Amino acid sequence: MCSAIYTVAAGDEGKASAQEVRTNAHTGVVYSVCWSTVHNVVASGGADNACKLWVPPADPKAAMRCTFAIAHPGAVNCCDFSGPAAQGKCAEGDLILATACDDSIIRIYSVALDGCSARQLQQLAGHTAKVFNAIWSPLLPYTLASSSNDRTIAVWDLSNGLQVKAATTWLHGHLDNTRAVAWNAHVPYILFTGSWDGCIRVWDIRGAGCCLRVVLDHHADVYDVCSHATRPFLMASSSRDTTLRLWSCDLLTPGLHLALLEGTEATAQVDETMVPGAPARLCSPVTMQAVERMGACKTSAERVALRADLCIYADGIQELGDALAQVCCAVLCCAV
Repeated sequence: MCSAIYTVAAGDEGKASAQEVRTNAHTGVVYSVCWSTVHNVVASGGADNACKLWVPPADPKAAMRCTFAIAHPGAVNCCDFSGPAAQGKCAEGDLILATACDDSIIRIYSVALDGCSARQLQQLAGHTAKVFNAIWSPLLPYTLASSSNDRTIAVWDLSNGLQVKAATTWLHGHLDNTRAVAWNAHVPYILFTGSWDGCIRVWDIRGAGCCLRVVLDHHADVYDVCSHATRPFLMASSSRDTTLRLWSCDLLTPGLHLALLEGTEATAQVDETMVPGAPARLCSPVTMQAVERMGACKTSAERVALRADLCIYADGIQELGDALAQVCCAVLCCAV
């Protein structure tokens, strides 16, 4: 068990180095830490019933300074800052922070940019047991997904003035405590979850929500799932079975992988994609920019290289190159 927070920096030759920046960050176990993508503020949550705010110093060797502590009635299992798209519901310039607590409540806070103050905006009640995760969507403004010991996943739409009385969608299917929650970074309606039942479930949250796939390859609790930030069809999961697994997600969105490779319509605005029954499209800024770069390519070779980098994993690109080399050699041999 550890109550310290560390900073990790890239060193020479790609090696990472860790430095303990504060040994008394919390008085108990630290369960969660997140860094705002909008401003230089860090939040941490722990077993000491507190969510603490920190401002990293300009000197990476100096200790971080705790600027504000938000008291909770129970352990804070998760804290997560929203992305820049959701800032409009707070006071101008403030950050939006969600916390998940042992008392089954999710709390939404407005945090000052300097990290020196926070005020509660809303409490989200509906879970009947400890809330383990509360994660903002990177593509859907004001949309939050949560996991709990009540074995459910809840999706909350806070777009109507942060005054939500109940979850927008409840997702049922896990047979034990739910833990991992991760949004697909490129397709806004896809949500990944993991549970103590050892399975990963993939959900379409549109409308009433439905389960797209159940993955049973892990042999113990699934604690975390992560969608790749720049490759739309790749995700990773970790489990108490001691494994870290990488997954290809192209079968979740039939036709999208091929459309991207062929250069046909593969991107769309988030609102268009969120219509129930609408075809899957890529909506992240990363993929939008990649498609724009493909359109600006002067040669087909450049275009193919960009598509391969986006759609095919590094080993796959090498294997494709080796296969093409073998084909070329065979053609030359036949010609001789």
